[in-house]
Amino acid sequence: MQFDALTISQGDLLKRLIKLEHDLGTQHRPITGRLFKFPLLLDDPLAKQAIDEYMTKLRDSAVYLPDNMAYIAKANGVDDVTVAKRSILACRQLVTEVSFLAGTPLMMPLDPRLVYVAQKYNPVRTFTAEGTLGLGGPLSVIYPLDAPGGYQLWGRTLSPWDAFATRPGFDQPWLFKNFDQVQYYEVDHAEFDRIHDLYKAGRLELEVEDVTFDPKSYEEFLHGIADEAATFVEKRNAAGKAVTQEERKLLEEWREAQSAQPESAGADGHIEGGVDVVAPMTSSLWKIMVEVGDTVKEGDVLVILEAMKMEIRECCSSYAA
Repeated sequence: MQFDALTISQGDLLKRLIKLEHDLGTQHRPITGRLFKFPLLLDDPLAKQAIDEYMTKLRDSAVYLPDNMAYIAKANGVDDVTVAKRSILACRQLVTEVSFLAGTPLMMPLDPRLVYVAQKYNPVRTFTAEGTLGLGGPLSVIYPLDAPGGYQLWGRTLSPWDAFATRPGFDQPWLFKNFDQVQYYEVDHAEFDRIHDLYKAGRLELEVEDVTFDPKSYEEFLHGIADEAATFVEKRNAAGKAVTQEERKLLEEWREAQSAQPESAGADGHIEGGVDVVAPMTSSLWKIMVEVGDTVKEGDVLVILEAMKMEIRECCSSYAA
C-alpha cells in the first residue's frame, strides 16, 4: 500500500484501516465476485517430468517424493490418495489474494474439511509448467508462467496470465481478482490439450458467471460443520507432525551427502590439475554441461546453478579455456 505522508500520517492511516476492517467484519456485507469453471488434468505428464528431473538433478529422496499427491494424502491423514487428489473438485476455491508475480492467485477451499496443508520443495524445483496447480501451506496456486517453484504438484489447468490481455475474459494481463471463485472439473489428457490449444489461440470463451460471497451465510455453514472440521483438523495435524519428523531426517541425510567432499579433492575442495569454477552466490549445482576430457572454449556453459528460483549459467572464461 502506498500513501501520501503530506496528506495523511501513517498513524491516522492505520486507524482508518483498522476501523474499516472492523466495520466490514461486523456488517457482513455480501461481496461480489465471479465464478470461473476451469478444466483440470489430474494426471499431468509435465508434472511427472518435473518430479523426475528434480530427483535426477537436485534431490532424490524426500517425504514428498516420488509422488506429490501421495505425500499430500499422507500429510493430511487421508488414507486414499485418489480421494485426496479428487478433493480439489469437490468444492469451490476462493481467491484470497492476487500475487505480485504475474497475477498468481492464492486460493483456499471454501470447505474447511478440505483444507489440506503441505510443505514446499526444499530445495525448490527449477521448472514448473505454466498452468500447474500447486499446494503450499494451506494455499493452492495456479502458476501463470513456466517458472521455478516449490509448491507440491496437484495437476494442470489454464494459466491466469495474458501479457497483452487479448484473450476472451481478460481486461488486464491477470485474470483473477480478490474474492473470485474457481470450480474445477476433471478432463482427460486429450480434452485438456484441445481446450488448452483453443485457450492459447484466443478462441476459448471462458465459463464465468457473477456470484456473491455472503459472509453471514458462510459463517452459518462453518458453524454447522464445526465438529466435523475440528475432527479433520486434529487428524490432519497429527499426520502433518509425523511427516514433518520424517522429512527432517531425510533432509539431514541429503545435506550430509551434499557436504561430503570427493576423495580426489583437497581440504578446500580444489582438485589437483583442475580449474576452479567459482559460483557468484550460494547455490545448488543443478546440471553439469561438460564431461572429463571435453575441449571447451571461452563462452561455453560449464555448469548450471540454481539459487532463489533462478538458473545461473557459469561459462568458461578466457583464462580457463
